[in-house]
Parts: sequence; C-alpha cells; structure tokens
Amino acid sequence: DDDDVVVVTDDGDADADVAALSDAVRAMVHTFDGGKQCLDDALLDRIESLEELDARVAELEAAQRREARALARKYDALFAPLYAERRAVVVGDDERRPAVPNFWL
Repeated sequence: DDDDVVVVTDDGDADADVAALSDAVRAMVHTFDGGKQCLDDALLDRIESLEELDARVAELEAAQRREARALARKYDALFAPLYAERRAVVVGDDERRPAVPNFWL
C-alpha cells in the first residue's frame, strides 16, 4: 500500500525528511494495537537520534545565518564610501571632473 511508504530523499531538506518520518511513526503508534506503543526500542532510538541531529543542524543553520548577516553588514560599511565616491563622479559633485551625461539611462 503506497499510503504506508515514507520516501526520504537526498535533496538536502533534512527537516522535511525528519518530519515525514516522525509523522509516519506517530501514525504507526496510533494504528497498531489500539494506540499502544509497539515500536521496538531500536527504532525509537533511531527516531530520537534523528530528532537530535535535526536540532543540531538547525542550530548550525541559525549560526550560519547570523554570520552571513554580520559579514554582509561589514562589507556594506566598506562599500558605502566607494559607492558615494562613484556617485559623486557620475553626477559631477566632484569639482575636478565633470558629470557623466546620461550615465544611468
């Protein structure tokens, strides 16, 4: 029966894979023996390990996002004076050089 199949892919979406497995296990627990927990300890240990690994992946992803934002802010600050100087050259604010006509058109 295709409804009983859980497909785990190697597409990099670990959160979706863990969620699909967790949902499948919960469904199994509620289906068998009138809702009594009938999964063996080895399977439950694997599920717990997957949940712990998923939490660690989420922590690393959050750290990566924080560092990427910090790096972007750093370089935004470094680029700002260069962009201001470039603007001055283009619009002719720099008295040493004339404006570049129709530059942005």
